[in-house]
Amino acid sequence: MANKPFNIVLAGPSGVGKTTIANFLSEELGIKFISGSVSDLLPDTKNISHADMLARDSKDLYKEDYQILNLRNKLFSQEEESFISDRSFLDSAAYFLYKQADKIPACEVEQFLGLAKMATLQNINYLVLVDYTIDMFNNWVIEDN
Repeated sequence: MANKPFNIVLAGPSGVGKTTIANFLSEELGIKFISGSVSDLLPDTKNISHADMLARDSKDLYKEDYQILNLRNKLFSQEEESFISDRSFLDSAAYFLYKQADKIPACEVEQFLGLAKMATLQNINYLVLVDYTIDMFNNWVIEDN
């Protein structure tokens, strides 16, 4: 009997090493690496700084957050072999809260969070939170992508 495929996604703040860890584990476990990065999902955003992306119109950000959630869902749900990704639906939920929670009704925030939770439960076997240390917190530099 063949081993059942498993899916691992990493979640955590920008710059904590999610991509580095995912690439390492991909090689060590012999499974596929899938980038869930916004700049890979939406190539037009690749040359926009983090600050400039967040400063855009709230309505554009709202639409883009749903687009990213849907693209990650499509990417992860179509995979028939084991994989690891450097981004998760938790990342989508965290950024949505950060960008939208004070601009839209609570019911819309709850709806997005519910969709992120549902996508996680349907597509992911392991969600790994990559946390930052106090030293990282004190010296944290956000990636500019």
